[in-house]
Amino acid sequence: MTPRYYLADETDGEGDGTYEFRPLNEPSKLYSDLDKVEVHEGESSGQFLITFEETADVSMANATLAQQQEEAKRIKARLSVAVELSKLSEFVQFEVTLNEIPYGHYSGNHDKQFYEKESERDRGKDVVIDWEFLDFDTDKNFWVDANGLDMHAKRLWHRKDYAIANTDNQASNFYPITSAIAVRDKNTDKQVTIMPDRAQAGSAGMRKQRNIELMQNRRHNGFDNYGVPKALDDQDSSGRGIQIKATYQMQIFRRGRGDQSAQRKMQRMVDQPLVVSYSKDFELGKAYNMTKTNETSLGQKNHTAQSLVQDTNYKLRHSDIFKSLVYAFGPKQVLVRVQNMQDIFDGPGDALAFDVEHFAKTLYK
Repeated sequence: MTPRYYLADETDGEGDGTYEFRPLNEPSKLYSDLDKVEVHEGESSGQFLITFEETADVSMANATLAQQQEEAKRIKARLSVAVELSKLSEFVQFEVTLNEIPYGHYSGNHDKQFYEKESERDRGKDVVIDWEFLDFDTDKNFWVDANGLDMHAKRLWHRKDYAIANTDNQASNFYPITSAIAVRDKNTDKQVTIMPDRAQAGSAGMRKQRNIELMQNRRHNGFDNYGVPKALDDQDSSGRGIQIKATYQMQIFRRGRGDQSAQRKMQRMVDQPLVVSYSKDFELGKAYNMTKTNETSLGQKNHTAQSLVQDTNYKLRHSDIFKSLVYAFGPKQVLVRVQNMQDIFDGPGDALAFDVEHFAKTLYK
């Protein structure tokens, strides 16, 4: 895993901006260099703490003292990654903390000629987190989810409705990734699935047909011409560029050898995390006691719709097939929404039916 970036096309009013991702039409570049690695190993899990930091500019070796002091104040491209492997999970977890993106920080708007002359250091950047896989060939194919639902096949430099050429901007190969992006090896049954914790732009196979990349943050000097006449430059209360933390889950497995995709299982855990709530209603607490297994007893007849919602959502979270939500609908009424999470992308599914009558009897007995 390495951090990389695309240089922003900052032609004022036409290029990269808040609404449009349109970098200079050139390959991504290394954002910062590997600085150090720490390894922590436990009985059931292990963790790598990896730090990336921009190295000093070699041209500063013969610089004046004033220039060296100015260089020392300059913002460096830094990020840290906590990689966790556990015997209890099919996924490798990457927790990436991306610090402030360095850029020119120009005041006011400038003309096209000004932006064309800006240095690479000062130009805006679109930073991606990139995973490269050895001995792997995507064959220019990858799969992305459709709003967290089924997976759809995509191909680099290809559209179903019209012809697209490699001379077009490479932003054409990026798609919205709501919950997952996957690649399959052309020559073997290997598959890699990466799941972000939020919707991000992503692509795969852009580097030697063996990588996946997801965009974590962007920062620009210029802007596009789609309604916001200011640069994309989110700042904190101190006027510094914001720090962005994101978590990625990666599963590597072989299809057809007994291994199964755990994508929907992880999606359910992300979408419906276990929630712990607290209430000052002690009368409700007596009638709605928690057992040692953290499952709520529904034996009492006198309980609220909200308490039913909390308990039912907890129980239904433990199904790898169904994604369920229970809403407080009215006095002594709940609304249940059930979604079958199976996807033909993962292979032939099972013919399943949700027994509403049995569910209702189980809920209220």
